[in-house]
Amino acid sequence: MCIVRLLRGCCAASVLAAIAVTAACSSDSSTGPSMSQNLRTLSRFDSLRGTTADPERANAFLSIAQILAQGAPLGTGLIKNGSVTGRFSMVAALVVDDVNGQPVDSQYTVIGYEGNAPDSVVVFNATSTAVFSLVSDHAASVGTIGGTVAITPGAPGTACKSLLEQAPPDLDAPTPIGCTLQTVQASFTVPVGAGGDSISLPNQQVAGIRLETTATD
Repeated sequence: MCIVRLLRGCCAASVLAAIAVTAACSSDSSTGPSMSQNLRTLSRFDSLRGTTADPERANAFLSIAQILAQGAPLGTGLIKNGSVTGRFSMVAALVVDDVNGQPVDSQYTVIGYEGNAPDSVVVFNATSTAVFSLVSDHAASVGTIGGTVAITPGAPGTACKSLLEQAPPDLDAPTPIGCTLQTVQASFTVPVGAGGDSISLPNQQVAGIRLETTATD
């Protein structure tokens, strides 16, 4: 099972009218957390998803843990809900499916969360044919299909420092063909409800990974 399919399954039937967006108490340091901190974070999210009754929220927690296990950095970024902008902890991955060494499909995912519980989780996901978002708090999770996205990947960087061997055995993360660090210039805007509200990732550089996997049917 791969990150891609987990995120494609996170859809809700109704629309969450509002979500409280507050500034997370995170550092803007370019060095980011250490690998041991990332391992503790992914283990916490893997544990949380096992005790979360909301399947969409649990899937988001699992995807955070999987992305971190592949070696993604844990950074911070801005997410805007209506007119309110907050700073969230953030992970990101560009997943590229390969056939015989040639890329045939890709999907880009950014997940932001704030609060220690965490309080709010926002997923942005884009394929070549669709844009998807998930907004989740303790009360409800709401998925929305549609919106606009702009993604400009930077040059692949150094190899990822995988945490797969140290990760919990039930994480079910894919073994990649290759993984490199990669920064992407990205923006998302997704409408929420019928009142003209939107949840968005303002145009910014997002640190993440480029993960190459073998395409499956």
